[in-house]
Amino acid sequence: MEEEWPYPLLSKEIDARHRAKKISNGNSCSTLPILVPRTAGWWGVDPRWKPRQKRQADNKYRRSMHLRMTPWIEA
Repeated sequence: MEEEWPYPLLSKEIDARHRAKKISNGNSCSTLPILVPRTAGWWGVDPRWKPRQKRQADNKYRRSMHLRMTPWIEA
């Protein structure tokens, strides 16, 4: 009979290769390979956000102009 797997959403194969599993089986941490994070480079911005970013930049420019012009207008 196969051993009952208590985690139905996890894979036994992935768990068997996991670093924590290897350590819990008695392997020394020094025998494990060093983890190196892999990134896909610069991901950029989702194109759906571009219009919002433009509006925010426009609003920031308007606010800065308003702050600079208010003392001159009120004088």
